[in-house]
Amino acid sequence: MTEHILQVNINNRGGAFSLMYQAARELYPDFVFDFYSSDLFFQDSAYSELLEKGSRIYSANISKGRFLKQLLLYRDFLNCLRKNNYRVVHIHTDTAWKGYLYARAARKAQTKRVIVHSHSSGINGHYRGINHLLHLAVKNGICKAADIKCACSEKAAKWMFHDGTTVNYIQNGIDLEKYKFNEEMRKKIRNDLGIGSETVVIGTAGDFSYAKNPEFTGELINELSQNKKYAFLLIGTGSGKKKLRAFFTGNTLPENVFDIPQVTNMEDYLSAMDIFVLPSRFEGLPISALEAQASGCYTIVSGNVSSETRYSSCYASLPLDIKKWMEKIQNVELNLNRKKQDSYLNIAGVSIKNAARQLRRIYGK
Repeated sequence: MTEHILQVNINNRGGAFSLMYQAARELYPDFVFDFYSSDLFFQDSAYSELLEKGSRIYSANISKGRFLKQLLLYRDFLNCLRKNNYRVVHIHTDTAWKGYLYARAARKAQTKRVIVHSHSSGINGHYRGINHLLHLAVKNGICKAADIKCACSEKAAKWMFHDGTTVNYIQNGIDLEKYKFNEEMRKKIRNDLGIGSETVVIGTAGDFSYAKNPEFTGELINELSQNKKYAFLLIGTGSGKKKLRAFFTGNTLPENVFDIPQVTNMEDYLSAMDIFVLPSRFEGLPISALEAQASGCYTIVSGNVSSETRYSSCYASLPLDIKKWMEKIQNVELNLNRKKQDSYLNIAGVSIKNAARQLRRIYGK
């Protein structure tokens, strides 16, 4: 018999959704995932697929101030739970105080199993100082409100929960077949952008937020873009792109730097890349880096990214020092046979099937 599990505080953008969307495919038809979000869902192919499989999507879409919005969300979410009978509520969060509001509502609605899942290891967005104080103040409360505590990495667990707390590590995973290197799409994307076959393409993807350190990316590109051996793909949206552009005269990107908005075929752009960079200030366990490794991109991340992210032999973790990143990029060997994932990738470790098995155990029946 199919059971609906309510996934809370994510819409269909970002790494947490990508994880749960792929897991939903593995767990169907035993489990169907419903989603509750403060924001609207984008009506894309993933949205349509969820609806076809019976998922219900709740979007509060409350247009109030940042903190008042959270209080109104508590009331809206509580009403949602009272109208629908969920045995399991799975709350995804990057700060304790946001997760706590949802967890308290679930407790009041007498939900039998409340799961809190930490996906980050720092404060992103606006009002970081206030958010950090609230986060610290509520860590004890969220530990008490959750029946089951989950995290994507050790850093994310320490960030959200007190030491000594029992935490289930849900290993972030991806659909390996989807992200396999595709020679035809590599040629097509490069032809569409006017990039030659011998050009080394360096790319990054995400929301270009404070956590993703767009300033460092801008400085790195500024140093390397004068060499026409390289081209750069900046995939995603976010206010940080303005900070990145500030490194260039008149905020105008050079001809070999391509500003690409959010895409639904990220796997094709990864095939077009040679090197994927992620100079984050902090992360939980970035899905984008797993996707890049699965595609065979040489993946370079900052030392702030959890060591659990590494699944490929073509991977480097560096301190946030521009000279060291430039030296690494200029000396990377790109003679890898990207069609043979098993030659460079820990396939068993990065597969979404592992995460799905863990979730099945945690949801239980």
